[in-house]
Parts: sequence; structure tokens; C-alpha cells
Amino acid sequence: MELGSIRDAFDRVAKKQKLSYSKTQEVIDLVGQEIAQALAKLQGVNDPANTDNCQSIVTELNGKLKEAAPLIQLEGSQKELNVGLSKYAKLLEKYFNPDISKAYRNVDFDTHTINQIIACHFYRQGLFDLGDCFMNEAKESLVALKSPYMEMYQILEAMKSRNLEPAIEWAATHRDHLVQSGSILELKLHRLQFVEILQKGERDNALQYAKTNLSRFATGHMAEFQKLMGGLLWAGKLECSPYPNILSPTHWENLAEELTQQFCNLLGQSYESPLNVVIEAGVQGLPTLLKLANVMAAKKQEWLAMKQLPVPLDLGREFQFHSIFVCPVSRDQGSEENPPMLMPCGHVLCKQSIVKLSKSSTRTFKCPYCPLEATVAQCIEFEFKKMPIGGAALDLVGVPLPDETLSVAKQSHAVLLGASGGYKWDSNEKHLKLETGLLQLRAGLGVFVNLRRATVLPQLVDSSTLKKEVAEGVDLMVVRELTGGCHSASQLILNDYLKSIDHISRIAFETAQKRCGKLCSVDKVNVLEVP
Repeated sequence: MELGSIRDAFDRVAKKQKLSYSKTQEVIDLVGQEIAQALAKLQGVNDPANTDNCQSIVTELNGKLKEAAPLIQLEGSQKELNVGLSKYAKLLEKYFNPDISKAYRNVDFDTHTINQIIACHFYRQGLFDLGDCFMNEAKESLVALKSPYMEMYQILEAMKSRNLEPAIEWAATHRDHLVQSGSILELKLHRLQFVEILQKGERDNALQYAKTNLSRFATGHMAEFQKLMGGLLWAGKLECSPYPNILSPTHWENLAEELTQQFCNLLGQSYESPLNVVIEAGVQGLPTLLKLANVMAAKKQEWLAMKQLPVPLDLGREFQFHSIFVCPVSRDQGSEENPPMLMPCGHVLCKQSIVKLSKSSTRTFKCPYCPLEATVAQCIEFEFKKMPIGGAALDLVGVPLPDETLSVAKQSHAVLLGASGGYKWDSNEKHLKLETGLLQLRAGLGVFVNLRRATVLPQLVDSSTLKKEVAEGVDLMVVRELTGGCHSASQLILNDYLKSIDHISRIAFETAQKRCGKLCSVDKVNVLEVP
């Protein structure tokens, strides 16, 4: 939907309205001022019986008003405003089609699944009576997730009342799941409860609570534990302590959000309501569907029977739950009917392109991007799986590398790793830092070195910060160690360390022998703080 154009048009009309209002107010003030001056003169006439003086004042006022021409001034600004409003109304009619039924297509829906999704949405919102009523009207059996969602709703409602006991009890019950997913939700709940007790001035009770519930977390979170113990000196006045941020109300909001994420994760449900996701995606795609329906108005039967749209629907990244492949030859987007195919040479094309190149699978064909030849039988279907890691995984499940991501990576022939995050997660605790997920992935895949070639293209040599005579001819191969030694564990095992040295040294020397025969050792320590 062209919301940008509509917003710009609205801003222009709003600006004209403000100008029209200012002009109108200016004219009214001018007329009022002239009338007020005339009234003052009339009241100051010494001889009211002398109508000549009064008549001259009125005549003077009439002349000034004609000279000011207030109606003409107002007509000009009002006309300009009306033109803008008319254009804006037409723009709204163009983009906001009130009859969205034109975009309807005869698609088979699983009514039972849709009813379940709608009912679960009501239960997520705490509208249990409405959900039950809907299921009764739809003549469906009750959703099995009702009881868990009711438990979650009760916990969240208790948190709104500053009651953490239900949340703490739930976290303790599901401690194994939280530990397995790398979440420290239980620690955060106990920490918040400790702060609540301390803020009431109950120092002894807070200390006893820490001994009972927080002591087991001290080893892995010593810095946080020391901060909480330091807060004992400021019982009842934490806002004056060096740690006033521990009183921030955002802690409650963030904890409620994290608890919801972990609760849904335990149930095997997404954090966002599927109904919300579907409606938001539909709103974004509706304008394209309406345009397509208007274009194909004369081919209604073809439109209703169409299983795949002839044009792509450009939705936001938040709606891309699966990887998308675009064939470099045909520029078609991969689909179930036209999947990506991996050729023996390593290049990937869509199936229809391969069939055309092979003359309907009857002959050997040459790869469009390299000299190697292949047959259709040698090509295998290429499958993409998009899995979260780093910041995306932290927001989704609370850990930088979920077990499912590592499992899928191990089962794959190759892993394409994107950017792992940004400044948003820089202040995370060590076990939740982005680098932790990266190191765990490297260790899990058993990769111990990567090769990074550095060279300067002749076309870009003048763009280098180095002098031209220095930059020309640069051709380095960086052999970088990834997982050995203190990269992979907080405790160093000598045998493993020697093994990693042997690995990296062997690769480095073999690479140097194939190149210029020179080798240089460089130390890099920016991730050593990650356990």
C-alpha cells in the first residue's frame, strides 16, 4: 500500500489548512480591529446629535473594509484548501478500495485449523469466555492449549499486581527447560523479588531470600550478585544507591515479555499470535491483490482457479519465515513447483531453467556460469532452511544459539552465516553475548580454521588508504584459528590446545608453501572474555 504517498498528501493538505486558518484569523483580526477603532471614535463624539460626524466615521470604516477586501482574501485561501482536500479525497479513493471482496480467490481452507487459530488468539488475550463461545458456535471441540494459556494469563496478571510468586513457581517447575534453552529467567525473577523486598527496607529478609534463592546463581553471575549484595547497604532507598536502574519499571515489562516467550516456546507455539501475523501480512498484500484482480477482471475463472500468483507479494522481512531463492537465469522465484536445484559444479538454478537447458531432460547441458557439464539426473533439489542465531535468536528464544539451529546446521551440506547482531545486545551478560552463539556454532560443526584472502583490485587501488606503491600487488591469505584453546572453553586443556596448534599450523604452512613461502603469526584476542 502506498502509505508514503498518502502520508505526503496528508501533510500537504494539513499545511494548507494551517495556512488557511492563519490567513482567516489574520483577516478576522484586521476587521475586528477596524470595527473596534470605529466604535471607539463613535463613543468619543462630543455631540451625538451631530449625525455628520457619525456618518463620516462609518464611511471611513466602510472604505477601510473595502480596501482590505476580506472576502476576496478568504476566497483565495479557501479555494486553495478545497483543491488540496479534493485531491486528497481522490487519492484515498484510489488506494483505499472499500470493496476488498474483489481480491477473494477460491482457495481451500482448513476450517478446523482456522477455528483453532482464532480460539487460541482469544485465549492468548485472556478472553477465555469469548474463546469458549466461539468454539461452541463453530461446533468445535475445546482447544487443548486453553489450560496452559489460562495459566500464563494468571501469571501475567499477578505480575501486573507486583506478585512474582506464580511466575517464580512456574520457572522452578520448568527449570530444566529454561536451562536447556540457555534462559536465566528464574534468576531474573528472584533478582526482582529481592529488589522488591529490599526496597521495603527489609534488609534481613532480603539477605535471607538471597541465601535461599540466589546463592546457586552466584558462580556464573558473580558481577550481578555483587551488585545485589551491595544494594543491601541502601535498603529502603535504592534510588539513591549507585544502582538506581534496578528499580526501573521496564524490568517488569521485559520480564513479562520474556516469560511469555519462554511459555510459548515450551508449548511449541510462536511468540506472536498467528492470527495477528496473518492479518498484518494480508493488509500489506491486499493492494497488490486488488490491482491484480482489476487487471484480470475479464478472466475471472482463471483468477479464481489460480494456485500461484503471477506477481510476487513484497512483504516485510518480519513475514519471511522461509528462505527465498531467485533463479539467476530466469529470474523466477523458487516454489514447490519450480524448486532450486543444485548442479554438480555447485551452482544453483531453478528446475524449469535446468529442464530448458537440457532440452526437456534429454541431453547433457553446460552450466551457464562455468565450463562444467551436467545432466538433469545429477542435479539434486536444493533446500534452504532459515534458522535464528545471535540477536534474532536472543529475541526469539532467549539464547544466542538454539539447539534446533545447531541441529539443522549439522544436518546441512553448507551453512551461510549472516550478521549475528548489533549494539542492542552489547550489554548482555557473557553467556548471552552474540559471540557465544558464534563460537558454539563453530565448535558444534567442528570447524577450526577459515581462510580469508586479501587482495587489491587494480580498479580500486586508488581508493585504498595505503599508498599506491604499497597497495599494488597485495595478496595475503589469512589463516584464522576459530575454536581452539581459550576460544572454546573457560578451562584450558593442554592436549586440546596442542591439537589446535597442530591444526592451524599445518594448514598455515601448507597454504604458505603453495603461495610465496612466507608465514607470519598474528595474535587476535577480542573474544577472549566470552566463556
